[in-house]
Amino acid sequence: MESLHIDDVKALAMSAHGDARVRRSLFADALEGEGRASANALWALTHLPSQDDVFIAEHRRELTALALEATDVTRRRLALTLLERLEWSVDQVDTALLDFCLAHLMDPSEAVGVRALCAKLAYLQCRHYPELLGELRQSLLMLDPALLKPGLKHVRNKILEGSGERLFSLRDEKYAAFQRPLLPNLAPESIIGVRTPALRLLAKELRGSAEAETFLAALPHRYFEENQLHAFLVAQERDYRRCIERLECFLPFVDNWATCDQLSPRVLGRHRAELLPEVRRWMASGHEYTCRFGIGMLMRYYLEDNTFSEEYLRWVAAVDREEYYVRMMQAWFFATALAKQWSAAEPYMHDGRLPDWVRRKAIQKAIESFRIPPAHKSHLRSLK
Repeated sequence: MESLHIDDVKALAMSAHGDARVRRSLFADALEGEGRASANALWALTHLPSQDDVFIAEHRRELTALALEATDVTRRRLALTLLERLEWSVDQVDTALLDFCLAHLMDPSEAVGVRALCAKLAYLQCRHYPELLGELRQSLLMLDPALLKPGLKHVRNKILEGSGERLFSLRDEKYAAFQRPLLPNLAPESIIGVRTPALRLLAKELRGSAEAETFLAALPHRYFEENQLHAFLVAQERDYRRCIERLECFLPFVDNWATCDQLSPRVLGRHRAELLPEVRRWMASGHEYTCRFGIGMLMRYYLEDNTFSEEYLRWVAAVDREEYYVRMMQAWFFATALAKQWSAAEPYMHDGRLPDWVRRKAIQKAIESFRIPPAHKSHLRSLK
């Protein structure tokens, strides 16, 4: 029997979609036919619309057996294609299929399409068990991407970038609902709802691993929590130059105030002289959150008596930006300066050197601060 034309395959699939008898006949041919007849039937089944996945799921065991036992690549690939369409809950994990997929994924003599499908099916089952997921990731990391065909390389990278699955396992829907109004510039669906302590714990777990390196290289991220995890991983970097390199890669992709403000590597504080030119450069960036980050670093490390210079106040006052989150950081900087360097910062509250909105917000935040003495608060109220 000859191979069918793609138009014939699609027509047969549509006929099967509308007629349960045709579907059953096709499936019987797929399992019991030989050679091209079986392959043609399987090919038609792969073109069934998603509404027929229930029918395919009813034959999960037979398809699994066919995938494991098929001696020709075409039938093996088509059977795996049908299995990959299905949902794989924790109760549906098939150890024989999983072992098969892990073995054939790593077999360089296997067809690329089969290896890619094995990777996907292995992931769909391993994701329910952290130890198995770790084993799969280690296997994928052993595959040199430079030696892989584009299709398999893409699947490998997507799975290795799949920290989103781990994050979803930590999801708290009520916390997500709480967070979304606090991050109005982010799409609601980009917020999973993972609490910060859980993210910090995950960052600590991943620190120094090949998985972390792969994740850090996978920019841009899709979810807010992925950006948070990225920030916490960068914050753990102990080498100053390496930290700066990681910041340069990540800062252009920071898209919200929370990630910006929680990106606080401790190693920066131990290199303040070297850091200052970087801070100045970040403040001059055209990217909103890079600018905010620069002002935040100046506030964090250069307002103490042993690091302060009055010119730093002039640097922040000279930032002429309209973005809300830059202006809020300017106000926060001056409110902190009023607490730590009152004499130098107080003139900025009434001599026109700050935009009026920034000046008023700085006064408001200073009055609300526990670090400002009552006498100074009384004076600031008179300036509002």
